[in-house]
Amino acid sequence: MDELTGVTSTDDPRWRAYLEEVERVLAGRPLSSLVERTSEGLGIAPLYLRADLPALGPPRPIPAPPPGWTVMSVIQNGDPAAANRRLLEDLEKGAEGALIVLTPRARGSDGTFPGGVELRRVSDVERLLKGVHLEAVRLSFEAGVASVALAEALRHVVGASELESRQLSGCLGFDWRGTWARLGALPAPIKDLDALSVNMIRDFGAGLRVARIDASVFAEAGRPGSTDRRRLG
Repeated sequence: MDELTGVTSTDDPRWRAYLEEVERVLAGRPLSSLVERTSEGLGIAPLYLRADLPALGPPRPIPAPPPGWTVMSVIQNGDPAAANRRLLEDLEKGAEGALIVLTPRARGSDGTFPGGVELRRVSDVERLLKGVHLEAVRLSFEAGVASVALAEALRHVVGASELESRQLSGCLGFDWRGTWARLGALPAPIKDLDALSVNMIRDFGAGLRVARIDASVFAEAGRPGSTDRRRLG
């Protein structure tokens, strides 16, 4: 396909030559026979041109380079002090952030991760984050039904420091509907949790995202593949 690099429209001679070769290989079968279909009937062609792509999204403020990859460490050591040592070591080795996983019992035993950090009190969160430059790293959390308590503890820790909540980046991981679908339980009525999410968005701003959409639970329950949209903050 290297010879098609840079082809932007069907008027390009290279595109026409490609179609002629494909038609020769198909030996009379229609080009549409190469289109794969999802379980919902959506067609996926074997090759797309730039002209097939949708227009660019809404303009972004300047400067606003496209977001890149973030090298994240997964922290699930049980003891907060041990987790802190692992976190600092990984950051020193080049990690740009961390996914903090709470214990299965705290999360609601969802089975996503076998281990997790034991965070029962605000002091545990302080021990976990001791020496971490919170304004310079991305922190995301896998806390399940404990997400509210963890967010409140994090807000307390930040409030006791010289930082402002809006200096943080990452994701709190609120996914109440996914949590309910996976565990069948929530820490509070959904309306109260939605209201809390709005308050958290106001407090933390755009840097530390509050919500995470994880549709894997629905896909695992048999939803069609094209409805699976996962975002990890």
